[in-house]
Amino acid sequence: MDEWLKANKPIDLRLKLRLTPHRYGAEYADYDEGGRDFFRLLRMIEHLPLCNLGWSKRGFRLWEQEAEYLADSRRLSDAAGYADDEGSIYMVDDGETLYGSNEVYYTFKYNWGIYATQLHAEFKRFRPEYNFTADHMIALIEAITRWKRPQHLEFGPSDYFQLHHPLDRARRGIRWIGWVPFALTPSDVPEAALVQEMNGGSLIATQMEFWQVFEHHPLYSKQAIERAQEVEIRLNLLGVLPTAVELDRGDWGQ
Repeated sequence: MDEWLKANKPIDLRLKLRLTPHRYGAEYADYDEGGRDFFRLLRMIEHLPLCNLGWSKRGFRLWEQEAEYLADSRRLSDAAGYADDEGSIYMVDDGETLYGSNEVYYTFKYNWGIYATQLHAEFKRFRPEYNFTADHMIALIEAITRWKRPQHLEFGPSDYFQLHHPLDRARRGIRWIGWVPFALTPSDVPEAALVQEMNGGSLIATQMEFWQVFEHHPLYSKQAIERAQEVEIRLNLLGVLPTAVELDRGDWGQ
């Protein structure tokens, strides 16, 4: 698997984190507060093995041009139709600083507002100079849940939810690795490869190896899919998986 990932092959891996809906305010200065909150997360993850933030967006460099980047992102947020008390900001690692290419490696996007506040991350490929392990994913989740305590976090192949989710579609799962705002022990979820306390909640890994959901993919694993399903069924029986309505309400896990 490591050699296949080092060959810079495309993958399907997405993280979705739901926070309690909130806004920073109705003025541009408050949009900048939301942007700076996002920058705080990027500084927390910039030295992780998974991310080195060799990113760009039309030539901006985060730590050198923070004010210009915020102003540009604010204009894009306005153009996308966000209300005054909402906002959106994102970063992209396209490999430009190391490779001079436009291959997107990963993106992070933070949206906030009174109806939904969430962080999305999408990994399209892994940088060939790094080894990739579940521990790298777990380190990323540890930093994110330390940045803000979420209502729910799920991380894994995005198409798993569409093709293999074993629960009602209204109820969220964890896919490969997730975090829930409840105290769990390994004996609570014996089907999981890892259950550990993390930042006011519990991290659950269905297994330690990375996998994909399409049969033609070299990293496809029917066993991994079935194990993820078993873990999610167990978590649902424990009552720690929210519905979309419960997340929208904003008090899940409190």
